[in-house]
Amino acid sequence: MNILAQSLSLIASIFMLAGYLIYCRAIARRQVRANATSWGIWALTSIPVIFLYQDLSEDWVKVLPYYICAIGAVIAFLEAAKLERLRMPDRTDLLVIMLDASVLLYFFLSGDKYSTSIILELDIWITFIPIFRSTWNDPNEEIPKAWGIWTISYALMIPVVLLRWEKWWDLILPVNYVLQHGTVWLIARSRRVASNN
Repeated sequence: MNILAQSLSLIASIFMLAGYLIYCRAIARRQVRANATSWGIWALTSIPVIFLYQDLSEDWVKVLPYYICAIGAVIAFLEAAKLERLRMPDRTDLLVIMLDASVLLYFFLSGDKYSTSIILELDIWITFIPIFRSTWNDPNEEIPKAWGIWTISYALMIPVVLLRWEKWWDLILPVNYVLQHGTVWLIARSRRVASNN
């Protein structure tokens, strides 16, 4: 069971890396206009979130793809900023930034990793609102392929958690990420088809 979980985690990590390579290449080719709010928040917050998840799960096998995601989010945001391929925030996005900043402030001041984790899981949904909106409005500025690959990566992490079962808490992050990344993939894919007809 341990070998299977480790293998799935490595495969999920390869998928994660492949998704970021595809996404960054699409940014460089000007096929993607990344949402500045979502990607900016992920670039700033993904590393503390991953350290918190590592602290709670205490299992590198469950966390490995998330480290690649955190590094990839920073690189994708910086690449999009460098090439001026960012969709700038509107008023709703600014509200999301303020909410996220307050959650981060709570994270650093409270010291309570369990309540912070619950708040962060809700906050991650909030950080996806800008990209849900911008992808809905212009699906051609996102690349469904990368989002589909990331969805598969997170889906592979669900059996990893089940095979190395310790507590239900470890399951929340991969399930949420499957739903969130899968939603962006679904919006981008279905809206692209609808707009091309």
